[in-house]
Amino acid sequence: MTFTIPFCYFSCSIENQVIRVVATDSFRLAAKKGLCEADTPIDIIVPGKSADRLLDALSIKGEEKVQLRTDGKWLEMENGNMRFRTTLLAGKYIEYKRIIPTEFETKVLCKSDELKSAVERTMLTGEGTAAIKMHVDSNGMVIRSNNATSESVEFVDCDVRGNDQDVTFNGKYVQAALGAIGNREAVWVKIPNPVRPTMLVPEDIPDELHMLIPVRTY
Repeated sequence: MTFTIPFCYFSCSIENQVIRVVATDSFRLAAKKGLCEADTPIDIIVPGKSADRLLDALSIKGEEKVQLRTDGKWLEMENGNMRFRTTLLAGKYIEYKRIIPTEFETKVLCKSDELKSAVERTMLTGEGTAAIKMHVDSNGMVIRSNNATSESVEFVDCDVRGNDQDVTFNGKYVQAALGAIGNREAVWVKIPNPVRPTMLVPEDIPDELHMLIPVRTY
């Protein structure tokens, strides 16, 4: 189970042979689940810096199976002949399921590489502002950014289902989410409305999601 976590801390829970990992801050959330072998339930919070080092260690070692052990205060990871140990944060993780939308006015299916490239070009041309505007209608998706000296407009051919939408995001967060999704063939962009969180979900991995809070424009 691979996972990219660009946040200050993340939650890891294991129950009934299912592992769930969730990371969030005030503007975005990422979640993924997978299967594992476990004797007892686990519910822990791992500091972000420790998570980064853990992921770096896993990418270097590359062993298929990883063993995790915890007493509630420490987390120890064993991967082949390498061991990693870190302290855990006390307390309970936020009730993230309450803020994940379940109903959407618009669902858009895009090719991941085309959407990623369009966002990257928009951010490059619109240097000086992190905001990008997405307009969705029956023709597809238009991504736009502008500052005092330049404007960028990109069109992405998508399968659009539902209402027209105009939503603004922090472009850096969109880039990070698409980067975490990786080389998947297609990604769903699920929009409840212009002010509620939008979901990015790989088409072939519905158990992975990346939630983005829209930027309000006036």
